[in-house]
Amino acid sequence: MILAIDRVQICNIQFGESEVFECYRNVHRLCRFAQDAFQDEMAKMFGGSVTGMFVQASKDPKLFGAFSGQQWQWDGVDFQMLHPPPQGRYDDNNGSCVLRITNQGGSILLTGDIEKRAERQLIEQQRELLPSRILVAPHHGSKTSSTPEFINAVRPEYVLFPVGYKNRFGFPKEDVINRYQSMDAKLYNSAEHGAISFRLDAGGNILPPATFRQDNRRYWHIDL
Repeated sequence: MILAIDRVQICNIQFGESEVFECYRNVHRLCRFAQDAFQDEMAKMFGGSVTGMFVQASKDPKLFGAFSGQQWQWDGVDFQMLHPPPQGRYDDNNGSCVLRITNQGGSILLTGDIEKRAERQLIEQQRELLPSRILVAPHHGSKTSSTPEFINAVRPEYVLFPVGYKNRFGFPKEDVINRYQSMDAKLYNSAEHGAISFRLDAGGNILPPATFRQDNRRYWHIDL
C-alpha cells in the first residue's frame, strides 16, 4: 500500500542518449512495488487475474484510456485530465495527454507534445483550468506550439523545457523562448539544468527550484 506522496517526479527520456538505460533501471526499481500493488488491485476487479483486465480493455478501450474529464485525488493532491476529449481522434502529437496537478501551492500543467490545434481546443473548452504556476512547455518548445494565446491563458511563473543537449531539432526555439520571456516567466531547461525539482508547500508557496547541475557542481565547474 502506498501511504503518502511527498513529490512528483517528471522525467523526460531522450532516446539515443546512453542515460536512458540507467534512467529506466532506476525508475523500474522505484515503480516495482507500485506496479505489483496496482496489478493486485486490478486483478481483484477483473475476474481475479491480470489477464482479465486486458480482455476487458480490449472490449472497451476507453476504460483504461486517459481522457478529459477524468480526475482523482491522491494524498491531498488533485489530478485532472484536460485532453484529449474522449470523442476525438488523434493520430499525431495533438493526441498527447494534458494533465493538471494541483495542491495548496498552485497548479502544474503537463502538456506532452500538443501543438497549435490542441492548444486552441484547450482554450475553447478548458480555459478556466489552464492558469498554472508551473508549465512544462508543449512539444519541448517547438515552433508548432506555445502560441501567444495559449501562453496568455496559462500565464505561468515558471516554464520548463524538457530537451536534450544539442538536440537535432534545435528545441526550444528562440521565438518560443522570447514569448515566454515577454510574460516575465522564469525559464529552465533540462539540457542546461539537468533534473529540476519544485516544492509547492501547504502555505501556497513555491520554493526556489533545485537543479541537479547546480546542486552537484564540482570545483572544476566554473562560470565562464
